Amino acid sequence: MKSFLAVTALLVFTVFASNVSAQHQAQRITGIYSSLRFNAESGDLSGTELLIIPANPGYIAFVQLAEGDVPSVAVVPVSVSGSRIEFTMPLDAVPGGFRFTGSIEGDKLVGRWQDRGQEVLRRGKSYWH
Repeated sequence: MKSFLAVTALLVFTVFASNVSAQHQAQRITGIYSSLRFNAESGDLSGTELLIIPANPGYIAFVQLAEGDVPSVAVVPVSVSGSRIEFTMPLDAVPGGFRFTGSIEGDKLVGRWQDRGQEVLRRGKSYWH
């Protein structure tokens, strides 16, 4: 009987600990995610950088998009569901009205812009740092 109780307690603890761990990981949405890179040969800056921070309610992102020039920027509300995020650029931004969907996978954000290919943004320091 003691071993049954010990096994049951261990199972309950394991399930509880994995749920807490999953919730903690899902909540770690905030941070800097970047693919911004400077091409010395062409002199172009390209890529995306997001700074996701908590807001009331939810989250907001400072978005920078560069396609060979100075980045266009916008501040947008971010929808979060677990490790998945989604936001839409304002109509007056470049690219206006484009939607981004992605998910946090460890130290990166893997996502896709509407009508574009997959993009991988690494969590870490800002390109500008």
